[in-house]
Amino acid sequence: MFSADGERVAAGRTKRKSLRIFALTIVGILLGAAAFAIPLVGKDIGLAMILLSTMIGFGFSARLKCTRCDVDLSRKFPVRALILLWLAKDKCPNCNEEL
Repeated sequence: MFSADGERVAAGRTKRKSLRIFALTIVGILLGAAAFAIPLVGKDIGLAMILLSTMIGFGFSARLKCTRCDVDLSRKFPVRALILLWLAKDKCPNCNEEL
């Protein structure tokens, strides 16, 4: 991870989990889009892959917890924003620790 100045910044475990969830969701969406475009596979399977990977990605991001105090972050942040937590500079609202 890099800061705005271009310096390398160590990311917390929660931010790394969020980045992995985001990357896997994007890969699933791209595979679904590729399957959507292939006439042999069919549009229904491609659309199902896109929707399923999106639902799974947001489901896993809703379960992110602070590594220090084990508080559920979805209770403090909207779930839509948690999938992009790896970009944020937020702290845990409960223990004020870097995520």
